[in-house]
Amino acid sequence: FYHRLTGGRYAEFYLNKPFELPNGSLDWQALLRRRWIVNGKAYAQTLGALIERAKRALEPDQPAWSIVGHGDAHNGNVFFTAGGLRYFDPAFGGRHHPLLDLAKPLFHNVLATWMYHPREVAAHLQISYHDDGETLHVQHNYTPSAVRQMFRISKTERVLQPIWQELTRRGESPETLTAMLQSALLCCPLLTLNLADRNRFPPQIGLLGLALCV
Repeated sequence: FYHRLTGGRYAEFYLNKPFELPNGSLDWQALLRRRWIVNGKAYAQTLGALIERAKRALEPDQPAWSIVGHGDAHNGNVFFTAGGLRYFDPAFGGRHHPLLDLAKPLFHNVLATWMYHPREVAAHLQISYHDDGETLHVQHNYTPSAVRQMFRISKTERVLQPIWQELTRRGESPETLTAMLQSALLCCPLLTLNLADRNRFPPQIGLLGLALCV
């Protein structure tokens, strides 16, 4: 996450470029300054502030607990066999903070249908926005399916909560853990694919992706 954010991918995708929205566009720098209200919920920080926090929270040289993990263990990288689950494509395998190893499965298994099937999701998506110059007010009807909600509940109750409890028992602060997990979840929609690429994502899907970043 950190190297995608501070390296070439973030700059290549977004910096100094307009971001096409339904019925309009905004310069990326302007988008970074906007606050967000999504489906009536106000988010305190701008996208720009969240990105700057992520650079600090995901800094790989900071001391923290680590595990050996796959690094990209969402369901697209898992085979289901009669003998159990088999992981493949461990391109990001290595030592990670436990929460960072959970971010991809949490986001992609639950919220990322639009990322892999953008045209199909766009056909049923209802999304609108109003930009008042300071805040983007977004309304949408995107909700994960019942199966994906099941993944969320299972991963949260059986994996995330026990790991969180163990990390706090070992001295990591809840504030640090929250910033790290939220920052990793931000990077999933923002940096896996280019939300500004209109050959891949129609404008309404790009806007949905940004709304899920905050």
